[in-house]
Amino acid sequence: MYIFIVSDENNLMNHYILTIIISLISLTSIFSNSIKLLSHTPTSSVKEEATEKIITYTITEFNGRIALFTSENTKPVKVYDIFISTLPPTDIKALREGITVYSEKEALKLIEEYTS
Repeated sequence: MYIFIVSDENNLMNHYILTIIISLISLTSIFSNSIKLLSHTPTSSVKEEATEKIITYTITEFNGRIALFTSENTKPVKVYDIFISTLPPTDIKALREGITVYSEKEALKLIEEYTS
């Protein structure tokens, strides 16, 4: 920062004008850099992550048996040879409502519990 010793009114006015000009140049530079940051386009990998679809797995009843569906399919991915009528009433109710999980591993683990 500069300190000016002002000897008369004219120099004081010049000092104010210079200060305003320097401030405007600084603000213009800051604004310009902000616009560049806002208009920066993300790389393709970031775009792909943002648009990546989350797949869910639903274990439910299909024709009286346990079946595995994904959020991508309207038909079962696999129908198991486990009749829900052989299960306890609470399990039957849960399967009819559908049990949704977020990984195939978790879905297969739950189905395995019904087979044992």
